[in-house]
Amino acid sequence: MSAYKGPTPLKKDGSSIQSILKKRNFERIPGDNPCVRAGVPLSIGWAHIQHDPISLDDYENAKGPPRDEIEMMVPAGVRKSMLRDEFKVSIADLNAAMKSVNICKRQRAHTLKTERLEVLEEFRQSAKRKFKRAVGKAVSSSQQAEELWENSYEAVRSDYLEKALEGELIDLELDVTPGVNAIDSLHSVESAS
Repeated sequence: MSAYKGPTPLKKDGSSIQSILKKRNFERIPGDNPCVRAGVPLSIGWAHIQHDPISLDDYENAKGPPRDEIEMMVPAGVRKSMLRDEFKVSIADLNAAMKSVNICKRQRAHTLKTERLEVLEEFRQSAKRKFKRAVGKAVSSSQQAEELWENSYEAVRSDYLEKALEGELIDLELDVTPGVNAIDSLHSVESAS
């Protein structure tokens, strides 16, 4: 048993201060904490029983040793019988509390599962925004196709001119109509020579 061994507080004039402790016991009700592994969580309600005041020294001398973590845990069956028998909580209220706790547990589990996917979704949205900025929202698909053809024609033409200056290719006229692949036509000319 642990006893309070500290000094009794003194006033400035040297007389002691009598410390009084007012103790209350609160009712227990079904809680909403989803961290319990099974059963109904405990919580305290507003109703309470007020005990007679006692001196702090008497309280400290009478209290037992502090409980460890294991002793603080109340098994699910004990919680249920405590609520049902001592505090007269109905079975319907116990079931409703367990149902709301289980819903909250499922929501937490879903959040943990989808947390990793959120990073990928953010990356996808960022890439989409960057692509829209690079391509531009107002450009139509036909304009894009025309620009791609022009760019590919210029690339093939410059490649052809380089090779022609080096004497590797013969004269030919490139067909740059949509649907005809100019790069394939150059490769066929190179393989023919």
